Amino acid sequence: MELKTIKLIFFTVITTIYLLSFFIVPPVIENGDQYLIMFSSFKKKLAEAFFGDPITNTDAYIVSTYYYPKSKSLGENALAMVLLMNRNTMRDITKYKMHLVATNGSGYSVELAPKILKEAYANCAYNNIIVHSTVLLNMNKLEIVDGNTRMEVSFDFHTLSLSDLLQIPFRQPRVTAPAPVILCISPQFVAEQWQIFVTHAHIAHYFGGHLHLYVTSMLESYFNLVKEYEKLGYVTVDYWMRYKFKNKTFDSPEPNSNVEWRNQAGAHTDCLLHYDNL
Repeated sequence: MELKTIKLIFFTVITTIYLLSFFIVPPVIENGDQYLIMFSSFKKKLAEAFFGDPITNTDAYIVSTYYYPKSKSLGENALAMVLLMNRNTMRDITKYKMHLVATNGSGYSVELAPKILKEAYANCAYNNIIVHSTVLLNMNKLEIVDGNTRMEVSFDFHTLSLSDLLQIPFRQPRVTAPAPVILCISPQFVAEQWQIFVTHAHIAHYFGGHLHLYVTSMLESYFNLVKEYEKLGYVTVDYWMRYKFKNKTFDSPEPNSNVEWRNQAGAHTDCLLHYDNL
């Protein structure tokens, strides 16, 4: 058998196996995404074995930051952050080394290397990331360190207001809840179906629940209706940020539009952290 024929047969077999494994079989099998996860993991391990794990892109967006003097799930003096990170930051994004500096009221500082957790497998430009670590007692300032650059994340516990000089606030979780059961509602964008909201709000309230509603955009009349229900104690309105860039480029896309399901997972994680101690 000639060498060309052997190469052709080999190429045909490999191509057939690839198409069967990742395009034909997965739709047939109920849990077909597992094949894609295994394939992605295999590619990463193979590339890491030959080329290492270099940083290629490190842009990230902080969605929310919480400081817990005492947390039921994270322990004492805990920090939790919800982020969106570029999927090309590293082949294994959980190995990325984020550097934080925490400072308390006495001026004592400590440098931290928090643990990074990837929430779910996704093929979008950005991944949902949770960062958590143990910090200092009575922490009042948190800095994200990147070389010689520091960005502060801070909160004034005495006045319960944000300093005008600081950029990104962190907050403590709720100590009370409006109802025994909280229903976290994904960010609403260009929302107009007020009928569904009214039905949901009354059913939840009747059974002792409370809605925590994230809003990106909605019709003005609908928004005014939601605010009236908030006054009645049926719902808590929270605002979900949409990032706007003065000069958009390929390297700086709007992150919520480039993450799985417009970052619904990030909103649900934020809601969980919000009520963590209840």
